[in-house]
Amino acid sequence: MGLTIKEMKSNLVREREVVKDMLTNMKRIRASIKQSRQTQKELRTRLKEERLFNRVVKADNLRLEREQRAAKRADRVAARIAKAEARLAELRLKASAPKTIRKNQRKASDGVVYSPEQITELNKTLGLVEV
Repeated sequence: MGLTIKEMKSNLVREREVVKDMLTNMKRIRASIKQSRQTQKELRTRLKEERLFNRVVKADNLRLEREQRAAKRADRVAARIAKAEARLAELRLKASAPKTIRKNQRKASDGVVYSPEQITELNKTLGLVEV
């Protein structure tokens, strides 16, 4: 027993709908794949731009850091030079002063102060004074 013509026509209509649904699904999948590729392309270009921007920022930061270090170094050198010039001016002033003032400006040494008894004792031990 075979199928009737009516049943065959209904089966054919059903199969056509299945094929039609499959074709619409394939179109939808192709469109989503195309959209996905477009999104990936945009993301890649955005990532390239971001990397380039980060490189530029990093280079600027590095240059700024170098300039700051150079400025600090220049400040230290200028301070050293100013200190040396001040010391030189002070020495010139001292050298141009009269000798009596220069003697009075000398620092007292942290030497040991001996009593007269200790001095005589040292002279005897060194043999500078006859006993």
